[in-house]
Amino acid sequence: MFADRHSTNTFRFTGPDMNDPTSANSDPKSFDDRTANEIVDRATLLLATLLGKCTPRRSEYLLFGVTPPIQICFAGSGPIVPVLSLSSSKYNTHAVAHMYYLSMLEDQRQFPAFWVDKNISVFSRLDSGPDAIARDVHQAIKKIDFAGVIAAGSIERILTEQPRHPIPWLIFHLAVCSAYLARDEEAQSLLQKSIDLAKNENPAAYANLISEAQVDLSKLTSDPEGFRSDLIATMASNWSHFKIVSS
Repeated sequence: MFADRHSTNTFRFTGPDMNDPTSANSDPKSFDDRTANEIVDRATLLLATLLGKCTPRRSEYLLFGVTPPIQICFAGSGPIVPVLSLSSSKYNTHAVAHMYYLSMLEDQRQFPAFWVDKNISVFSRLDSGPDAIARDVHQAIKKIDFAGVIAAGSIERILTEQPRHPIPWLIFHLAVCSAYLARDEEAQSLLQKSIDLAKNENPAAYANLISEAQVDLSKLTSDPEGFRSDLIATMASNWSHFKIVSS
């Protein structure tokens, strides 16, 4: 997998790279991309109605030239958004549920930064229809501490609880969170760590990260409040392009 920006996260919007299981009674129907996306979007809107206290939204920014999926959001402002999203599986036969925490602190015209929660396990046939898919996901959610999953998406808990694996972009995203919370020494340390990891692993592949982290580190050192103002402006811009989708 390429080491460029956020590439370790791309599976969240394309479905897992796995062979689709088949029903004991019949093989699932495979749909074309457009039809599969329409089924998933309709199921997502129905699921939002079942869940309540959430808002379906879609980013206006294209993702690799493609309209991104509808995302069920459990916050209407702030730096981190707990999100529930559905996507189609590799062969467009099943719907898969994803729960993740989306950062609004980084420019979402690039691939957005987020942290994955793996509590929800659903693999529902697309040919069962949007209503059945929504019910399947809703039933799966009832089996877990969903309120706890949402609460774990606060920026303070992201920074405290997310594993700090030696992955350059992961460390960079945590540095941005730390800077937003005015934990400047920690943010500087994390930015430097992301640079060092990138240079040690593959400087050419991580050229964008190295450049961005170096600029951020310089500004955070010389003008931390100005840097935070930039983060707040980016957050406001991202929210302005994250539109509510009506049913």
